Amino acid sequence: DVFDDAPRKHMSPHVTHDSSTRLLPGLALNRALALLRVPGDRKAKRTRAVNAVADALAAHPHLLTNMLGACGVNPNQDFTTSYDFREVVLHEHFRKQTRRNCLAQAYAVGAYELALDAACIRGRKLWAEPDALKLLHDGAAALIKRLGPGKASTQTLAVVDAAWSRTALVKYARVPVEVFADDLPQLGPDAAEGFDDSLLTVEAYQRAQQQQQGRVVFRGGGG
Repeated sequence: DVFDDAPRKHMSPHVTHDSSTRLLPGLALNRALALLRVPGDRKAKRTRAVNAVADALAAHPHLLTNMLGACGVNPNQDFTTSYDFREVVLHEHFRKQTRRNCLAQAYAVGAYELALDAACIRGRKLWAEPDALKLLHDGAAALIKRLGPGKASTQTLAVVDAAWSRTALVKYARVPVEVFADDLPQLGPDAAEGFDDSLLTVEAYQRAQQQQQGRVVFRGGGG
């Protein structure tokens, strides 16, 4: 597995190797939260989730400080009995100079930085929860233990740097970051032009008519 600096023998079926999804910061990190929701033993699920965070941060060290900033957490001032990021962010792998040097080509192109911004914009509400912050901390601590003192996941970062500077991923450099904002634009009235109303059920057709008349009626329990 080119993403592992310290090769590990994976025995679990959920583990993927050389997956392009690990190149996408948001998807790589949010996978950890998804693993907590699958059926299975609670302790085993959390162990897998911690390892998923560690894998994500090994490939995308900027995610740690960027996500903390997006969540409004100052690692030097905000800490609880559940998490304390002060020592974690000082590890070599998460130092700004190390991150910039290892991912210099990706940053020069611009697409990777936008992907990181998008990951934090879209994920900050999920990761601002106390349990999620604890998971982020534990994943970072697990990575530090895996790497050892004074070391960064240079092999992993070389793969990420090459992918975000010389593959199809560079196309994302042209996407405005506003696209990933929370307030998604509503479709205009022309969006459904040409749609065949006969494909709608009776109830859906009635709701469509109400929407056109500006009357939208919601039935059932609220969420």
